[in-house]
Amino acid sequence: MKEIGNQFGKGELILPFVLQSAEIMRSATDHLEKYLENRSSSKKGKIILATVYGDVHDIGKNLIGTIFSNNGFDVIDLGKQVSVDVIVSRALEDKATAVGLSALLASTSQQMPLVVESLHAHGKKIPVLIGGAAINNAFAERISITKNNIPYQGGVFYCRDAFDALGVLNGRIETPDSSPVILKGNKPVKHRMVNQSQRSSGKPKEHIIPNPPFWGSRLLSEINLENLFNIINQRALFRVSWGARNAKGEQWEKYKSQFSEMLFAMRDRLQREPWLKASALYGFWPCNADGDDLIIYDAKQREHKELVRFTLPRQTNNKKLCLSDYFAPLGSNQVDVAAFQIVTLGQASTEYVHHLQEIGEIADAFYAHGLAVQLTEAAAKFIHSRIRDDLFLEKAQGKRYSWGFPAIPDLSQHEMLFKFLPAEKELGIRMTSAFQFIPEYTTAALILHHEDAEYFRMG
Repeated sequence: MKEIGNQFGKGELILPFVLQSAEIMRSATDHLEKYLENRSSSKKGKIILATVYGDVHDIGKNLIGTIFSNNGFDVIDLGKQVSVDVIVSRALEDKATAVGLSALLASTSQQMPLVVESLHAHGKKIPVLIGGAAINNAFAERISITKNNIPYQGGVFYCRDAFDALGVLNGRIETPDSSPVILKGNKPVKHRMVNQSQRSSGKPKEHIIPNPPFWGSRLLSEINLENLFNIINQRALFRVSWGARNAKGEQWEKYKSQFSEMLFAMRDRLQREPWLKASALYGFWPCNADGDDLIIYDAKQREHKELVRFTLPRQTNNKKLCLSDYFAPLGSNQVDVAAFQIVTLGQASTEYVHHLQEIGEIADAFYAHGLAVQLTEAAAKFIHSRIRDDLFLEKAQGKRYSWGFPAIPDLSQHEMLFKFLPAEKELGIRMTSAFQFIPEYTTAALILHHEDAEYFRMG
């Protein structure tokens, strides 16, 4: 497994093959342990793993747990949405060698410094390993300093993957008194709101406002999977979700051929044994812009009743763009139209991936998770295309913006979305305390019809 890790680090192996190696290692270990004397000293240490409170994403944590187990550590996996009190109490009770925390989003990552503060308050020096899409080196350095401006003695370590984490753990075990060394990571991206004086002085461009075929929401109880497989982004599936990101030349062609065969096999199996069901809710609402705010009106009463008001961020440089610029402003004597959508693969998809993990089929779980992620995106693309057709837009006209991305970063606005889009009633979609969707393979978006709309970053 050490050699496998070295090859992965050099880019000679992709993650699915690492996981398959881990499965073989686990099977061999399970067999050999029948004949080995059981000694407490045979394990390198005890690791507490958890996805922090409010976060439902645990595929990465589960894979890391497998790698840890196959490298001689005793892993105690507390699951997902785990509170700070539970994490710390288990770490103390089990005399943990280290605590590993996972979070997908910046909002849920704020649980991590609470764990560090609690361990510090208990006078512990347990290393805290953190990782996830929103985590980086700067964040680890920042939360390693406690509120009373004292460095946490256990150290906070940013780990890009399981092998970074193994390097930290092995180093700490061999030299337990060494000072924390933070692994190199990506630089953080800062987002800043602007005040009234920083707004763009230009007026929104005039545009033709389309007439929607209906007002309010419409349910699509099932999307034909064949439609989704026809538009799935195979490059994103193979390179991003299935791990062949850095493959080139003959190696890439080999992976692409293998993955294509696997994709067709998974598609055929889904037809026989469906473990997901794609459905959607979408519709149209009258609206107006009010500065940086987008006002959504009642679909039946039109402009007479304000339902919600989305406050949207504006760039501080470049074009000083804000999504509200693409809608007719108050006082223009025009009422615009905003489209919204939410798609999901249902709870069965999440349960299927977790079942594969539980029975030890971690490579299959990895592939199923990656496929579900890309099918969710395909479903969002499919509904977006339907909205374009309903509004008689050009093929490339109109952009789709999901919460959590730069143009609309505030996930708490999902609550406002649910006030007029009945996703819980119609689709059974719920939210965590951090406003993430349950089931996991779910995504929502605001669709703009303006022909000049573009994607942009803050700053």
